[in-house]
Amino acid sequence: MRFSVLVRRIPWTVSTVELREHFSQFGKVVRVNIPYDKSKGLHSGYGFVTFNSQNAYKSALSERHVLEGGIMTVFPGKDSQPVENDE
Repeated sequence: MRFSVLVRRIPWTVSTVELREHFSQFGKVVRVNIPYDKSKGLHSGYGFVTFNSQNAYKSALSERHVLEGGIMTVFPGKDSQPVENDE
């Protein structure tokens, strides 16, 4: 099962290493991908983080994310499995 989130508004100074470290507080991060624009030499400001558990995924979606002074927004990834309600 995949539990991926889309992260937008990633500060241009943040790399995959910092993004992995930030999201590791919610659980085990399996993969981090930040697409780069080779013509500009910078990343595109968005990326994907994949967790190995639904709990980590849900925790990441429920929190506010600030990294290097920038507020990032987090959304469910397209390839993520549906999340069951606890209610």
